[in-house]
Amino acid sequence: MSNIEKTSIFNADVYDDLINSGSGNPFEGVNLSPSDKEILEKLSGEKDKKMQQELEELRGLVGINETTGLLYWKSSIAQRQIEADFAEAGRRNEEIYMMLFDVDVLKYLNDTYDYFKSDEVLKVIPVALKEVLQALKDSIEASLRRSDSVYSFGVDEFASYLYGAKKESIPEILQRVQGRFDEKIKDLVASGKIPEQMANQVSFSGAVMKVKPDRVESKDKRPGINYKDPKESFLEVNTLAKEAKKTRNTILVEGDSTIYHSRSDVMIDMAKVKGSSEENGERYKQ
Repeated sequence: MSNIEKTSIFNADVYDDLINSGSGNPFEGVNLSPSDKEILEKLSGEKDKKMQQELEELRGLVGINETTGLLYWKSSIAQRQIEADFAEAGRRNEEIYMMLFDVDVLKYLNDTYDYFKSDEVLKVIPVALKEVLQALKDSIEASLRRSDSVYSFGVDEFASYLYGAKKESIPEILQRVQGRFDEKIKDLVASGKIPEQMANQVSFSGAVMKVKPDRVESKDKRPGINYKDPKESFLEVNTLAKEAKKTRNTILVEGDSTIYHSRSDVMIDMAKVKGSSEENGERYKQ
C-alpha cells in the first residue's frame, strides 16, 4: 500500500519525492481521497506559479522584453556583445551602420484598438528585420557578420547594426525590410489578429547612420578603427530618428536625401491618424 493510502494527513515530502523521481505517472494505480486530490492540485498550482514567477524574475535579470522576446539594448549582456562586435569591426577596418526603428502612434493604436493587437504589431517588426538581415548575411552580403542582432529599446523601439556592409547596400536592405514587414502585417489581418483598418494605419519610422570613429586615440594603439562607444553612437542615430518621427512612416539615412518609407500603401490612412493627433494635441504626437 502506498504512503498516501496509509494516512489521511498528506505528506508533501512524499509528493515531491514521487514527482522528482521521473518515473512516469507516480500516482498510477493509487486511490486518492478527495482531500488528497485537492491538496495535490493546490501543490501543483503553487509549483507552476512559482516556476512562472522565477522565469519572470530571470527574464528581468537578463533583460528580456516579454512581448518580443528580445534582449534590451541597455542590458549588460547586450552591451557586452555590442561592444565586442564594434571592436571586431574596428580590427577588420569594416564600416558599422546603426539602425533604430520606432512604431508610429502606438498610443493611438492602443486607444483605438487595444494593447493586445498593438503587441502583435510590435512582434512583427523585429522578426521582419531579423529575417531580412539573416538572409542578407547568408546570401548576397555574405561578408556581413552579426547582421541578425536586433535589440529592444523601450516599448516600441528596435535597434540593430550592421558591420561589413556598404552604404550602397542600405537602400536595398530598407526595401527588403519594408516588404517583409508589409507581408507580416497582412498575415496578421488574414489570421484575424488585427483588423484591416488597423493594418492600414500601422507604420514605423527610424534612421540609419554610419558609426563614427572615436576622436580619442585608443590607448593600446591596435591597428584598425577605434569606434565610438555604442551608447554614444546610439544617441546620435536616435537624434536622426526623432526627426523621422515628426512626419511618420519615414526612414532617414544619414547623408542620403532620399526619404524612405516603412509602408508603401498606408499614406491615405496616415492622414486620418495625423488628424487624430492634431485633435488630441500631445496625446498622439508620436
